[in-house]
Amino acid sequence: MKSMKDLELERVFRIPAYKEALSGRTEVDYRGKSLPIENGALSLSVVGNDYYLFSTCLEVDRRMPTDFEATGALVIKDKGRFVEQFRRAFERQFGECFLRAGQVYYYDPYRLPPKHFLHTPEFLKHFGYSYQKEHRIVVRPKERSIGPEPIFFEIGALSDFCELVEF
Repeated sequence: MKSMKDLELERVFRIPAYKEALSGRTEVDYRGKSLPIENGALSLSVVGNDYYLFSTCLEVDRRMPTDFEATGALVIKDKGRFVEQFRRAFERQFGECFLRAGQVYYYDPYRLPPKHFLHTPEFLKHFGYSYQKEHRIVVRPKERSIGPEPIFFEIGALSDFCELVEF
């Protein structure tokens, strides 16, 4: 499987500053930092910690195979079992880890997402990708640094609760 690199660590939010712009201001102090007003808004960039990502989708969309140059799909019939088998296999090879699995929240950059997602930015994605209906497994090894290259590991037999569909 091919690894893809996105802007997975950075989330950009646009905070409205219309009143300030209309009053002639060109910048605003935000949490001790001077931010320029551009097109009536402030750009606020939130950068998270690096992580390994395993990404799946909850529903198939006609764009998915071409977006990811796929020739097939793995249909996971027991998500909990898959995530646990993934965790055990990862820890066997790379040691103890922080692992979290869940659905992605697709955010509008002009509206702040619910607070609990600000604490888990790895589950935030621009709403332009909402058709992907993504589910993620996010992993950070506790004793190992994360390098720029993808990692590969065997997670074991899946035939009891998964099905491979080729197209």
